[in-house]
Amino acid sequence: MASFSFKGILAGGSAEHPTMMGTIANTATGITLIDHGNDVVRHYDATGSGLATAGGTLSLGGRVSFSHFGESVSLSGRVIDAVLAGTAAGDHGSDRAYLSTLESQATAATLAGATVNGTDFLFVASQNGAGLAAYAVTNSGNTLTFAGSVTDTPGSYAAQISAMTTVEVSGTTYLLAGSSSEHGVTAYRVSGTGTLTEVDSFGRGESLPLQSVASMDSVTIDGTAFVVVASAGSSSLTVLRMQPDGTLAPAEHVVDSLDTRFSGVSALDVVDLGGGRCLVIAGGNDGGLTAYTLLPDGHLSPFQVIEGSTQAGLDRISGIGTNLTGSRLDLFVTTEGAPGVAQFTLDVSGFGDLAQAGVGTFTGTGAGDLIVAGSEPANLYGGAGDDIIVDGAGRDRLYGEAGADTFVLIGGDLERDRIFDYEIGIDTIDLSGWAMCYGTAWLTVQALSNGALRVTHGQDSLDIFSAGGQPLTEADFARITFTFSSSYAVERAPLEMAPETTGSDVFGTLDNDLLTGTAGNDDMHAGGGDDMMISGGGTDNFWGGSGMDIVSYAGTGPGLVVNLSNSGLNAGAAAGSLFYSIEGLIGCAHADHLTGTAEANRLEGGAGHDWLDGLEGDDILIGGDGNDSILGRAGNDYIDGGAGDDNLPGAEGDDEIHGGHGNDQIGGGDGNDLLFGDDGNDWIGGGSGNDRIEGGAGHDSISATYGDDFLFGNSGKDHIAAGPGADYISGGSDDDTIGGGAGRDEIHGGVGNDTVGAGDGDDRVWGDHGNDVLNGGAGNDMIDGGDGNDRINGGAGNDILIGGLGADTFVFATHDAGEYDIITDFDATGVDLIQIAGVAGGSNSARFAALGAAQDGSDVLFSHAGHSIRLEDVSLADLSHSDFLFV
Repeated sequence: MASFSFKGILAGGSAEHPTMMGTIANTATGITLIDHGNDVVRHYDATGSGLATAGGTLSLGGRVSFSHFGESVSLSGRVIDAVLAGTAAGDHGSDRAYLSTLESQATAATLAGATVNGTDFLFVASQNGAGLAAYAVTNSGNTLTFAGSVTDTPGSYAAQISAMTTVEVSGTTYLLAGSSSEHGVTAYRVSGTGTLTEVDSFGRGESLPLQSVASMDSVTIDGTAFVVVASAGSSSLTVLRMQPDGTLAPAEHVVDSLDTRFSGVSALDVVDLGGGRCLVIAGGNDGGLTAYTLLPDGHLSPFQVIEGSTQAGLDRISGIGTNLTGSRLDLFVTTEGAPGVAQFTLDVSGFGDLAQAGVGTFTGTGAGDLIVAGSEPANLYGGAGDDIIVDGAGRDRLYGEAGADTFVLIGGDLERDRIFDYEIGIDTIDLSGWAMCYGTAWLTVQALSNGALRVTHGQDSLDIFSAGGQPLTEADFARITFTFSSSYAVERAPLEMAPETTGSDVFGTLDNDLLTGTAGNDDMHAGGGDDMMISGGGTDNFWGGSGMDIVSYAGTGPGLVVNLSNSGLNAGAAAGSLFYSIEGLIGCAHADHLTGTAEANRLEGGAGHDWLDGLEGDDILIGGDGNDSILGRAGNDYIDGGAGDDNLPGAEGDDEIHGGHGNDQIGGGDGNDLLFGDDGNDWIGGGSGNDRIEGGAGHDSISATYGDDFLFGNSGKDHIAAGPGADYISGGSDDDTIGGGAGRDEIHGGVGNDTVGAGDGDDRVWGDHGNDVLNGGAGNDMIDGGDGNDRINGGAGNDILIGGLGADTFVFATHDAGEYDIITDFDATGVDLIQIAGVAGGSNSARFAALGAAQDGSDVLFSHAGHSIRLEDVSLADLSHSDFLFV
């Protein structure tokens, strides 16, 4: 798949300084850097094959005066020219400017342009005002004539407008304005004369969880107009669909995560590549950029994360610009921390067009197509090229064919989709459309008898078949490339706030206190000690003081969102509340969203399907009843899912995780973890580190990667895969499937008919009770079948094989010269059997003779192809071809 690559730094002139107060406007041939901090504007031409070349550096002088909401103000003529040039080149975003030669926050303004019925209009909003105005631009940009204005209303988001964008829908031009203080977006219809009519507003009051709009842009894909909103306070990207009447509908809402780079997002560019292909590029103070493919339904599919480097520092981004020249897309970035303009390049020559597939079979072209399935079942073939194949609402069959393909799966369709030719190390599976699926720890994996690997999350399911037809095992899961997003479903509905009532001040002591609030807006001061503060449902503020202080919302209603790191994201009973030195939270009896801090926290979800995020620190996270998602992140965390089907990823640190009752998904991540599935059919992944994993009751799937692990299946039909390291594995009771992986493992099958593959290394294997299938793999292994009729295969290496009680079969499927195996208790009275492959001869008697069996002391020794096998305490006279199964 094509990706952005660093091309160089554009320096010289004003670019020798960081761009502290600037913006980038796109042009038809490159970009214009508007640097208010250095009072200059500079054009860059990107039409050549090398680095963009700089034109002359011009001052921002030559101002155009006009009246704005009754005040005499002015704008740089060159800034006006840059905005309108960007509009003509298809740049629908806004730019920062100043309404005076005194450049300060008091004079800061947001500018956007549009051409309506042949007239150029400039839209101006003071970033400290409460509205915006439209001006017709004439006389080569030297005259601004007032055309219309709007002011903020109780239902709009027009105070302190920080970003704007324009878009055309069904022949009508709309201007959209975003507020940094009111946290929402308002759409205005623009007439042919420039008058503005408010059409719709969508923001905090309509349950859109964004905060502090920072940048906006728009694009039309296959006839549908979309507006992308970047919000700094919520570190989010929101995609809004413009309806034919100009109203707004939510399409996507993605929040920055550990896998992306747009925390505190400050800049955004939406790039129309033509043919229905579009990229969204965003960055903030996160040391990098994140690019998404915008799909025709408004979904954001991860494209690339660009991390800052010593060549191009990408922290505190102040501007993003792009230019498409032929088959090359150039990306330009300025920051507040590094001088110059960083240039990156993406080759889009292999990009194909958007294709909407119908019912039946659809085959792509030789290019990298964007193929989107419809609502009916379809067979989609990508053809050659790096294709993006998007699953539809039906039960689809997906074939990437040649190229590095990306399969995008939608969620909630209740259909099991199938990928029939996944290429490990080449193709990518995008699960960002699966609700509340944020990483591989949220997935359940099962190897099927038909060779497919089934991946499941909640009601979403996918079967993956390999391109070469080889069966995929659970061990292959770690080799499959997945992408995810921290996306949240947004439903437009009025935000319900607690009624305003009179509160009180509540004070604790230096001891451990229990403080109870009223139904009003309380200020609760805990003082010293480990305190519990109970919210009464009002807009309360909490001061914890010293000790472990906890705020409880146990008696409040649904919709609770509490973020101890960012109070601006709080909602429900916690909306508007502030938290100082609070370490713990207790949720309500509904679905809660609780987030801690970088310090040690205690979060309890209670009943309901809760989301708990401990962030960094040594946290205690307790889900309670319900299907909970609990994220420990870095730190030595204690996590208890409680009853319900929980998702419990521990991430970095030495974690202790208990699944509780239910079918849980548990991931330990890095560190020496203690993982307990408890009751239910659990999926447990230990990650790297020396882990102890116990499946508990139920049919569990247990896996561990690097490290010396202790793995216990306990009761139930368990699947256990150990990975590299010297591992101890016990299947427990019932019929288990066990894989030791690389390293010197000790494996006990336990009670039941177990299947064991010890893997590479000098392993010790005990089948214990039951009719077991025991395979040693490579290495010098010791295998003891124990009770039951066992099937034992030592594999490569010099192995010691013990059948134990029962009629056992010893299998020798391959032969390496110099290999030497010993069977210590072969029963030659017709009880045990030796199965051996590759021995030539017309009859079993001839094949037996070909082995050259001979008495060697009290033992019998025979060989084939240089592979020697010793039967201890066996008389040659008791041995015949009937003791062998030749295959």
